[in-house]
Amino acid sequence: MGTQKAIEVADAALEQVNTIRSSIGSTQNQLASTINNLSSSQINSYASESTIRDIDLAEESMNMSRMDTLLKARTFAAAQANASQKNVMELLGL
Repeated sequence: MGTQKAIEVADAALEQVNTIRSSIGSTQNQLASTINNLSSSQINSYASESTIRDIDLAEESMNMSRMDTLLKARTFAAAQANASQKNVMELLGL
């Protein structure tokens, strides 16, 4: 009967070990999944940040072009105004 008791104790211990291994395996899988999700989130964050920087740069380039166009238009308008005044003065003989 002592041998039977030893086998029962060993079976119970083996069952506990299997339960613990199963729990550890499940936790390991959950951690691996979490790591993969975090890696994907990090990559997406970097991509989003890059897109935002690209948009900011494009917006600033657009503003610079707009200001350059306005400056050229003002310069042209001033030149035309000065030319018109000069033409009037020449017509008046002044």
